[in-house]
Amino acid sequence: SNDAFHVTAPDMEGSGLILAVMKALQGAGIPGDAVSAICAHGTGTVYNDAMELKAFRKVFEDRMLPVFSVKGAIGHTMGAAGGIEAALCLRSMDTGIIPPTTGFMNPDEGAEGRVCNRPVINECNYMLSTNSGFGGVNAAIILGKEIVS
Repeated sequence: SNDAFHVTAPDMEGSGLILAVMKALQGAGIPGDAVSAICAHGTGTVYNDAMELKAFRKVFEDRMLPVFSVKGAIGHTMGAAGGIEAALCLRSMDTGIIPPTTGFMNPDEGAEGRVCNRPVINECNYMLSTNSGFGGVNAAIILGKEIVS
């Protein structure tokens, strides 16, 4: 999706990211409560991080889903970020360990209890991965592991 809000600043209401997440859930054919964790774009910038938290609260309401970002550990890999993060999400679902958000020290309002600087054990069947970029572009994908019954 694209919120077309500003060349470099995100729409602080998270409208574009909300739309991208809702479309990803719809495309995956799952309800929001099936998602167990979120790999956020998480650049560590004030405006982007606040926008993401607001969007996640709007979509998932008061659910305390673990939210993490790997950019503090590997840097911002620009166009490769989404692919790397998808691979890490799949590995996380395989191991049942949500990676820490490296360098995360002082939570913004709304991040308490969601974002953590240590690994978290979490058995995930579905994980959301998002990215937001300049010009208002937003991307979201639902990754799932095969469930054998």
